[in-house]
Amino acid sequence: MSNQVTVYMYARAAKANKVGLHPIYVRITIQGKRTEFSTKKFITPAKWDPKTMKMKGTTEEARSINSYLESIKNKLTQTQIVLEYQGTELTLEKFMCAYLGKNMLRERTLIPIFQDHNNKIKALIGIDYSEGTHERYETSLKHTIEYIKFQYGTNDISISKIDHAFVTGYDFYLRTEKSCNNNTTVKYIKNFTKNKKILFKSSLTKSKISDNHFFYNYYKTNSCKLDQQFFMRLQHDFFLPNDKIIIDIDKRYTTPSVYIFANVEALEMTRHYLKKKDQIASFKANSYKIQNF
Repeated sequence: MSNQVTVYMYARAAKANKVGLHPIYVRITIQGKRTEFSTKKFITPAKWDPKTMKMKGTTEEARSINSYLESIKNKLTQTQIVLEYQGTELTLEKFMCAYLGKNMLRERTLIPIFQDHNNKIKALIGIDYSEGTHERYETSLKHTIEYIKFQYGTNDISISKIDHAFVTGYDFYLRTEKSCNNNTTVKYIKNFTKNKKILFKSSLTKSKISDNHFFYNYYKTNSCKLDQQFFMRLQHDFFLPNDKIIIDIDKRYTTPSVYIFANVEALEMTRHYLKKKDQIASFKANSYKIQNF
């Protein structure tokens, strides 16, 4: 990566779990500003190599963790390439938003919606709610902000990213990092999910078609310049030929990232379908004109 973006991976001793394993963190520094996020991988301190930023050894565990860390590096590199290609000013906030798939201009985010909800609760104190209820929601908001910072390395998150994994991760965070007991954790989760219908309705109004627009345009150029960024899956490559719609994929190496190729296929099939429909419509129109000439 260029001098503008510095990536540092390390085993964070301050966040060691009860059995002494250290979580592996990623630190991103851009123009003197930095943020960190957890990889969700834990390691024995003695097995971590700070120079190579990898786990020592050739065991199955080492290969698995190192491959996962390499995939994170590849995604970070890809994020920078996309931003530079688009001519976007490279700031930490914009970089992390792009890395997390968050559209800063159009997508709504969680914290302002949560804060708006709390403001409405406050306005109704003594009418429909008590001061204690408002205080609990404010505490829940505080924990949510801290969780997003801890887990995702940013100050907010798109509501389109709030799914089952987010909620279960938040539950785990409250129990471990905040030492909340079961009843307290359940209350905070209920406070958070109370307005999930509003959150999800907002997210459903946003189109997902534009998310892969850059990749789609690159795919159409028949170029191979960025293939290493787009088509690398751990240690195994597969390629998307321009002259085929069906892709043969070795299922042993298939990852959730393959959804992007399904989107490209869908766009291509839709384009061909609409083109064919247009040709049929034009043919019928011309036939009608000839018949009525």
